[in-house]
Amino acid sequence: MDRRRLLQGLSGGLGLSMAGCATPPLSGAREPPVNRLEESTVTAFDDWLFADAVEEATGATTLVQIGSSADSHWVLVFADTAQPIDATITISRADREPFYTETVAISADTYAGFRFMTPGAYTVTVSSDTGGGDVAVSDDFIDCNDSYQIIRLQSDGELSESSLTEEVACG
Repeated sequence: MDRRRLLQGLSGGLGLSMAGCATPPLSGAREPPVNRLEESTVTAFDDWLFADAVEEATGATTLVQIGSSADSHWVLVFADTAQPIDATITISRADREPFYTETVAISADTYAGFRFMTPGAYTVTVSSDTGGGDVAVSDDFIDCNDSYQIIRLQSDGELSESSLTEEVACG
């Protein structure tokens, strides 16, 4: 048997079988499905989780579910105004084109709610006549724990952000 030719053939076959393994899989290339929720179906607003963020009379102008898994993370977008203002909310995966855009009315007591249910890093962009900006949604937030992020368009046009999570080990 010619060992040299066998070894050359094996190394060439190994190289071909490993082709493409240095790049990450493309399974995350597709955007998650986007579904509109009815406010009556929202049960994730636990008292402890939203006690400081959402008043009892607060209502949603839009509720959207992004993806579908057992893991989730809520993002709520408000504005520091008594009268509702129109804000365009755009959601994209990090460094990709937006897959969701909607203009909604938000105020101090009306919000846009987004339930992220596909793990990954996202960017939420809020823009209005009064200002706006980008807020990152970390991949770490979208897990088995109850968590939320509040994005508030302030009267000076800047965005403020706060978040809370249970931080219980998922298993």
